[in-house]
Amino acid sequence: MKKDKLKKYPLNLNGSMWLAEEGDFEEVENHHIIFRSEKGIVVQCDGFDNDGVLWKYTLTLTQLNGRYYSGKWEAKTGNGKTDEGTADCILYWNEKGYLLYGRWVEDGDDYRWFAELNFKNQK
Repeated sequence: MKKDKLKKYPLNLNGSMWLAEEGDFEEVENHHIIFRSEKGIVVQCDGFDNDGVLWKYTLTLTQLNGRYYSGKWEAKTGNGKTDEGTADCILYWNEKGYLLYGRWVEDGDDYRWFAELNFKNQK
């Protein structure tokens, strides 16, 4: 990937995100990802259906070492319910986009998650 393209922050990306506790991954709908700098990533998920309740998640990650990021997420519903937890990931990239892969902790349960991200003008 061209280095000059990476230095233009913030990078606005879109793509798909999946979450799994055991077995199959479940896709999280409608999300937007912002690389605020080379040291910070924000993932906004506009819709995750959990038993008929639509949750909106904001995940804020900070670079700890090289490609390793760690942070916290917050979630809320339209009727005022809230939740929070932690997440970490490793960042992978090539000329077409990025992949985040890591661990998500919610209500004491460990999940695996990943997101495939593209520049907004690419598919």
